[in-house]
Amino acid sequence: MLNISSSSKATAILTAMAMVVGLGVLGSVFRTTELDARAPGDLPGEASLQEQDGPGAASSFEVPQDLSQRIAGVFVGLAESVTPAVVQVEVRRPGTPSSMSMPNLPEPFREFFDIPGGMNAPSQPIPEEMAGGTGFVISSDGYILTNAHVVDQANRIVVNLVDRTSHLAELVGVDPTTDLAVIKVDAGKLPTLSFGSSRDLRVGEPVMAVGNPGFSGNQSLDYTVTTGIVSALGRPLSIIRQSLQGDPELAGYAIENFIQTDAVINPGNSGGPLVNLQGRVVGVNSAIESSDGHYQGYGFAIPADLAKKVAADLMERGWVRRGWLGISVTGISAEDAEVYRLPRVGGILVQDVVKGGPADKAGLKAEDVLLAVNDVPVQDSGDLQELVAELGPGVRAELELYRGGRRQLVPVLLGEAPFSSQPRSPSTQTANDSEALLGMTVADLTPDLASDLGFDQSGGVVVTQVTPWSSAMRKGIAPGLKVKEVDHTPIRSAKSFRQALSGLEEGHVVTMEMETPDGTSRIVNLRAESR
Repeated sequence: MLNISSSSKATAILTAMAMVVGLGVLGSVFRTTELDARAPGDLPGEASLQEQDGPGAASSFEVPQDLSQRIAGVFVGLAESVTPAVVQVEVRRPGTPSSMSMPNLPEPFREFFDIPGGMNAPSQPIPEEMAGGTGFVISSDGYILTNAHVVDQANRIVVNLVDRTSHLAELVGVDPTTDLAVIKVDAGKLPTLSFGSSRDLRVGEPVMAVGNPGFSGNQSLDYTVTTGIVSALGRPLSIIRQSLQGDPELAGYAIENFIQTDAVINPGNSGGPLVNLQGRVVGVNSAIESSDGHYQGYGFAIPADLAKKVAADLMERGWVRRGWLGISVTGISAEDAEVYRLPRVGGILVQDVVKGGPADKAGLKAEDVLLAVNDVPVQDSGDLQELVAELGPGVRAELELYRGGRRQLVPVLLGEAPFSSQPRSPSTQTANDSEALLGMTVADLTPDLASDLGFDQSGGVVVTQVTPWSSAMRKGIAPGLKVKEVDHTPIRSAKSFRQALSGLEEGHVVTMEMETPDGTSRIVNLRAESR
């Protein structure tokens, strides 16, 4: 496999796009270097380069000197327009019991864990796990679309906006059959993204992905923007079906008709938008094909047309109402096309019809070949499932099929799929003391403890424990640090520490001055969070 350098790849992209401009395909894009950040829409302007007709047109095409600047302007404007509506989603999930040994726990702290000197810690449950992903705002009053697997089993969901403010989120609803979920934050006038049409996508079309491959307080990779093209359409990966193996009935309604892109998508990008050059969402980034869990050139997104319908259902009632036809199908092979006298190798073959279902009532039979639904062609079961899901129950549709070598149009009234995905709201435990809200505990810095830890003198308080994934942990607080001040109030003892934090409520920010044994001080601002 050839490894193309970044500079070579950039040159190749510019050259290819210059050729496209010469053909007039993307002419409307390259005269525009600014986007309306308030509401991404169609890019104005017309092509400055006209299509050249006749022999030798390609060889006579000249690239304008400012073409690269125009291309850069398009992508810079696109990123600036889209990014404000993208959010970082941070979740906490229950841990699982395991034997955790702490052989290197400093001797001075063993009394706080009831561990005799020279012994390891006893078996104890693993604390909450932390995970994260991406989402994007679809309604200015705080509704956010993300992946279902991002918020799966979450006890707590926090949304971090691009302005670095954080908001506790409510789980509105999930649809595991499409891997989509809607969450909501209590905020207003948020920037939003609008949906484009995934059905209008073409292979080779440029796209941009925005996501957060870094999360849990790590801002080094937040809001990463990558670009690429649509590599393929209608990819059936079976990853959703596999994730629902514990519920075979629900797995049967999984919809997998992914957009494939070579725009870089890594862990943490899940739930982020895939947008076209007009700044409209054409897909929701969901999966990668990889041998090691990291990007290897294959990224996959849920089509926007399906995501828009699912999001509307979840916002309205908290679960989806899925259209249902009541048939099982397979793809068409060359042999099938010959047997059923089809005009081309395409469509899907009806294998079975559910008795009493919508298709049965409409007169469909096994060995019918379904070609289109409402004039939209279908090539595999993913196409059919997506179309029926977008239409919804109670909608009349027209099926185009071949039976006995003849084309027929059959009207059908879609039913409702017999499944439900009620949301489970994250449980939030209310902390009864201020130390739990910050995720740390302290003790008086006694002469013995001060000597063991390396402090020159005793007095004040020292951190003895830090809760994994807590606010304190994410800010770098660790056992062995001394707390000198809380909100500019000197701390003399554990009692004065707790008094300084009296009245602390979730969401409040506390300023602490911490000190290391060598006398180095630093200021830390902590937000109180319930566990």
